[in-house]
Amino acid sequence: MGLTVSGFLYDQQGNALRDSQGVRLTTHEQALIWIPGPMVGGQGIKMWFCLDSSLGLQRQLVAGSLTSGNQVAEAMTAAWAPRLSLSVGIAFR
Repeated sequence: MGLTVSGFLYDQQGNALRDSQGVRLTTHEQALIWIPGPMVGGQGIKMWFCLDSSLGLQRQLVAGSLTSGNQVAEAMTAAWAPRLSLSVGIAFR
């Protein structure tokens, strides 16, 4: 998954920085979010009804140009977390 973070630049006093035409200066950073982890699941089909479920662990890893103090990147990087999935649908045979 791709992640783009944009924000305005500020000086030491908290005032927005502007270019010579008065437009606020911004920063743009990009990164990729990898979500690796093991999963197990199964699928059941009964006539036209389909039920698919899975359970596993996942970990979000951010790789890219985001600065280490970026709060969005820090929030996206998580320790191992459980993941539960359940899908209901129509079975096409």
